[in-house]
Amino acid sequence: MFAHQAVELGVRAVFSLPLGTPATAVGTLDLHRARPGPLSQQDQLLAFPIADAITTALLALHERDAGEDGGPSWLDDAESDRGEVHQATGMVMVHLGVGPQQAPARLRARAFVQGQSVSDRAREVLAGRLGLHDGTSTPGQGHRRAPPPS
Repeated sequence: MFAHQAVELGVRAVFSLPLGTPATAVGTLDLHRARPGPLSQQDQLLAFPIADAITTALLALHERDAGEDGGPSWLDDAESDRGEVHQATGMVMVHLGVGPQQAPARLRARAFVQGQSVSDRAREVLAGRLGLHDGTSTPGQGHRRAPPPS
């Protein structure tokens, strides 16, 4: 869905640069442009240092927030969201009988269609508020277990 809508808006190339350190994933810096093709050497010389600067700023913000009251910061919340998404992905795999590549794609696609974040969608799956087969709400009904293999 993203690719289709991006092309409609004139996007012809997308680049996603990691933000973080080898020990901590913070997110990505997503870039796009109207011209197809890879990032030129000149573009790389600009994009990677910018990604590093954003990482430095975000990690400094994390340290400042964590030091203010000793409580969790926004980055800690992001790390816990990752665990929830991972658990929900496992549930999607079992209930829909799909593989480890299809399950997160299904979770992301349904979140996109519903205008939710993947984390919010994962929390709904974990709370049993969603029917996993069609993504609709199923009030009062838990998740159905996939039939055993024959």
